Amino acid sequence: EIGAPLASLYLLDNPDHYTDHTFKHLPWRKFVNWVQADIDSLFSNEDGLADTESDNDDLLEIKRVRGKYIGLSPVVNYIHRPKEYETMCVYDWVRLHRRE
Repeated sequence: EIGAPLASLYLLDNPDHYTDHTFKHLPWRKFVNWVQADIDSLFSNEDGLADTESDNDDLLEIKRVRGKYIGLSPVVNYIHRPKEYETMCVYDWVRLHRRE
């Protein structure tokens, strides 16, 4: 059960809390799964070399934007970030990266 004020917020599509901060979502599980898949592939190969093709099927999300299908993935964006950002950690990349 919820109270009438909270129910009215949900019915009017208003947020259930207010803050003066702006938050960004960090899809941490996708990054952890990516690292774990690379570690697993290193230990599964006898020669110690990682496979060039990974089984990270959940890394890329296909969405339709303005009538076109595009692949969206914060992990792939981080992997293929520009050279001038190579020293940037995952947290700073997600916090500062803006997709156009």
